[in-house]
Formats: sequence, C-alpha cells, structure tokens
Amino acid sequence: MIRRWEVLVPACVSLAVAVALLFAPPEDLARTLPVEDAFYALAVAREAATGGGITVDGQTQTNGFQPLWVALNVPLYALSGGDRIGGLRLSQLVSTLLWLAFVALLARQARDLARRHGLDGRVAAASAAIVGVGSVSVLRLFRNGLETGLVLILLAIAVIVLDRWTTWTWRRIALGGLLLGALAWARLDAAAFALAFGAVVLWHGRRSPSATAAGWRHAWPPLAACALAALLLVPWLAYNVALDGSPVPSGGRSQAGADDVAHNLDSALRAVGAWTLAPVLRAGMHARSVPYTEIIAVGGIALTALAVVYVRRGRRPRLGSGTLALALYAAFLLAWYTLAFGSWWFLDRYLVPLLLVAVPWLASALERLGRRWALPALAGVVLAANVPVLAVLLTAPHWPPPWWTSPASNLGTHPNLNYESQLAWTRAHVREDEECRVGAFESGTLGYFREHVVNLDGKVNPAALRAREAGRSEEYTMRAGVDVIVDVPTEEAHRLGWRAVADMGRYEVWVRPGREGCLQP
Repeated sequence: MIRRWEVLVPACVSLAVAVALLFAPPEDLARTLPVEDAFYALAVAREAATGGGITVDGQTQTNGFQPLWVALNVPLYALSGGDRIGGLRLSQLVSTLLWLAFVALLARQARDLARRHGLDGRVAAASAAIVGVGSVSVLRLFRNGLETGLVLILLAIAVIVLDRWTTWTWRRIALGGLLLGALAWARLDAAAFALAFGAVVLWHGRRSPSATAAGWRHAWPPLAACALAALLLVPWLAYNVALDGSPVPSGGRSQAGADDVAHNLDSALRAVGAWTLAPVLRAGMHARSVPYTEIIAVGGIALTALAVVYVRRGRRPRLGSGTLALALYAAFLLAWYTLAFGSWWFLDRYLVPLLLVAVPWLASALERLGRRWALPALAGVVLAANVPVLAVLLTAPHWPPPWWTSPASNLGTHPNLNYESQLAWTRAHVREDEECRVGAFESGTLGYFREHVVNLDGKVNPAALRAREAGRSEEYTMRAGVDVIVDVPTEEAHRLGWRAVADMGRYEVWVRPGREGCLQP
C-alpha cells in the first residue's frame, strides 16, 4: 500500500522540496527550516569535531544539549572539516533521511494497531504514510536542526517492538535496554517513557490471573531492560552533576518554572490539536497568533477520541505495552510542560509524541470506515493544505513577507529572525575579534556563525545560569567581559547604565561605556 499513488505523489512533492532546500544558498540555508535553538547543539557538535571539546564556543563547557543528537552530528562536522555551512548541509541531509525512515515507521505502527483490531492494516499504513510524508509540519520537525526527529524515530521503534515482544529473552532484554537508554540519551524527558513502560509491566503483572511468584517472573525481564536503560543514562547524569551540580542540563533548568500556567494550557491545547491534525493545522504557540486555533484543536482532539472508540468498537483486544506506555508518556509530557515549564512557545515541539498517539488511531479508523474514496480524499486534502506552504519554503525563504507582522508576538518577519537581523547587524557593525565580545540571551544563531559570543540566559552556559538564579546577571555580564549586548529589550543593560546605540524593532543594541571602539560604521 505504500506504493500507491496516494502515497507516492505527496512523497515526491515533499522530497523534491526537501532536497532543493539542501542546496539553498548559504545566506538562505540557515533560515529555511532550522530553528534558533538548533544552533546551540550544532555549535557543540562542531566544537567536538574540531577539537574544542564539549563546549559551545571552544571555551565554555556546557551540558545544554541533547547528547545523542550532538553525537550523531559530530562526524558530519568532522567530515566537513568544521565548515559551518557544510556541516549544516550534512546535518540537514541526515535529518531528511531520518524523516523518510520515520514515515515508514509511522506506517508500520499504524498497520500493527489496525491488525490488532482485526483489520488488514494496509489502508491504515498508507494513510499514516500520507500524513507523515505530505505534512509540512512533520517535515519541519525533522529539518529543525534539533533532536526532535531522532526522538520520534526511537519512540516509534520502541512502541512497535514493545507491542510485539510478548516473551523476553536475554537478547531482548539487552536490545530493549539499549533502545530505552538511547531514547533517554536522545532527550532526557524521554526517560519517562521507560518509567511508563515499567509501570505498564507492573500493572499487567498485578492484573494477571497468575499473579503469583511464577506470574511475576514474567515481569522481571522487561523491568531488567528498564534498569539497563537507567544504568546507561548514569554517565550523562554524572557529567551534568559534575559540571553544574544538577542532573538536569542547564538548558532545561533555564526554562523551568511555569510563570503563566493559563498560557501554557492554551499552548498545550493548540499543540495537541496541531499534532492530531498534522496535515492541515500549524498552530503557533503565541497567544492568538492564528485565530480560532483553540476551537480547531478541540475538534482534532475530539476526532481522535472518536477514532479510538470507533476502532475498538465490538473488538477490544488488550493494547500492546508500547502503545500504553506511549499514552502514559504523552500524559506526563502534557502535565509537566503545562504545570512546570516556563517557555510555552516550545510546547509545539515538546509535545510532538502526541503525533504518534493520534495518527495510528486516525489511520485505523479510516481503514475501518471502508470507503474506496478515503485514501484519494486524504491525499487530496494533504496536497491542498501543504503544497502552497512547500512552494513558499522553496521560493521565498524570507516568509512571512515584509508586510506581515504578528501584533501578539512581535516576531518580526522571518522564520529564523536572529540570522536575519541580530546576526546581520552584529556582523556589519561589531568588530569580530577577541577584544570585542558580544552578549545575548538568544545567542544560538549568533554564536554559531560568529566567534566571541557569550550566552547570557544560561541555556548553554552554566555560569550564566547560576548568576541568573542568584540575581547577579549584571555582575556576570561584566565579569565575562561582554562589550556589546544585541538582544531583545533587556533590563540588565538599563541597570548597567550601558548606552543604547541601535533599535531594530525586536532587537536592541547596547554598548558598555568606554567600549564604543568595538563598533564600526
């Protein structure tokens, strides 16, 4: 069914655009799909590949990244000789291959779910493949320069194999532990998936008719796999503690604390809606950035719930352990990032595992519907909703156009705003030498493409994070030798008494008294 025209046509269109973007000019490559935070991880990979160590700039040791994704990129930057553009192209190429692999895994997951409920599974597989390969939202996940796509692949593999493994051997214990450990190394919060799987195993053991000593013996092998995963995670946690005194990386700690739970709830709702309706809905996380998305999101959530009821109607086999663990993991993510997280604008990609929850059920429901027009209709909707966006990505990397602004978010005019304004201004007006250091809170793109940049929000700089937590950011800024701050309006520059020298709308520029020589016309 994957070879049907309904799958191949969206696949050819999306793949053609993805390949074309790989060959974008250097000045456009960094703003077609990668996001600002991606350049933190890519900078660490480049430094590791060129002998700079686990640092963001060759000097500042960091843990503000997801280690497995960085490790995957290190050989790519070594192959490119440390070239920033060459390494970025190779990283985007690998991400494209991961995207294609994910489409196949998503189709396999949907087929398995459908077969578990008495269906053939081929239509469900084709439906899931159409969504995965035709949706710009899914493509952007894999080309955002972050670990998101890698996490989705490992998570899909985990769900598939844990659903299938009803008996465990020593080999499966080892493979399961390695898989769950890799998932946690890919993204630390994915360790909760292993915990969720362990909880499912214990629940099944408690409910087993033979819940005796003999019955519980069936539970220890998968629990041993979970223990192995935890053991594999110890080196990363130990590194974090040794560097910063906490097992949680500085990137996560810098964004902890839910300052606006109501906004988190709103963003979480729209993120869930975006992933249940991935082919047609691309909801921004900023308040009211897209009208009526909350209503559409509720519709997507309701549609997924109805799909579950419809697929399980009259036939309710026991769900696989992987599927149940995925549901628990998704519930954990919703609770954690709503109640304990401050950066609500990241909830769309942080809640992306919900894509794996929703799509297989919706695809299975489409197969159970049993209409011959179902697949052509789905392909038509996906093409109609995504081809115009793909065309914009291909022909206009500066989208949205200059006349577009977002009053609610004041995000300016470009998808990678820092590359277009913050970095461009700095390159043009600040001397690039060791005596002139630039500081920024949003320093990902700036630090990737320019030397002598100090991260001030603590995402990749534990010292800056400690200063923030102690209320001594101004003192740290001076101690770090920052001469120019190029960032969003900041109270630190006001309190330091620095002089404002430029206003770019979203970004302002401040220079330390006596260091005006760092600026050039």
